[in-house]
Amino acid sequence: MLAHPPTLALLSLLLLGACANQQTTNTGFIQAQAGKPVTLVADAEDADRKIFTAPPAVLAGYHSFILDEVALRPGPQVPADTATEVRDDLKQTYADALRQAFGARLKQVQQPGPGVLRVKAAITGFERANVALNVVTSTLVGPVTAGGAASEAVVIDSQTQAPVLALATHSNGTPLMGGPVGYFTQHGHARHAEALAGLMAPVAAR
Repeated sequence: MLAHPPTLALLSLLLLGACANQQTTNTGFIQAQAGKPVTLVADAEDADRKIFTAPPAVLAGYHSFILDEVALRPGPQVPADTATEVRDDLKQTYADALRQAFGARLKQVQQPGPGVLRVKAAITGFERANVALNVVTSTLVGPVTAGGAASEAVVIDSQTQAPVLALATHSNGTPLMGGPVGYFTQHGHARHAEALAGLMAPVAAR
């Protein structure tokens, strides 16, 4: 049986704010961490994603990477009541994803040197799913919200500090990706790590 018209009207109003609305950020993290100015351009495959890549010949000269501790530089969209444990978990999730993504191509080391990159990344935004809204809509169409994640990252030469790669991006989830009542950010930051490491395609796997 079709939902009663007043119910449909209420549902329509609720759905107006249902989707995650995380956007790509520009907090200045990349410029602050890079040793030289970085000019980001829109990715040809996704205009909302901003990237910088050194020439393939430069990328091909690296064999190892250092991973700095992931920073948290949240903008105004981050829920003010987010617990410290949740923030720490998000940072650890992103760090693990970066380690895995770069480790597939390069060897992780602890000391700078020739052919060694330094990966610096920050979580710059995240949104939670709207649990209350999901409860209301579940009996009609199912859960309708998930969260979103944004990050900025730069990869520099560990000796010269010259920028080699940079990425500012975001991901917004769906109720089927990341869970309807949880964070999408863990999945989002994993995708961000893969995207950043993917800019190193010219580098042969170790």
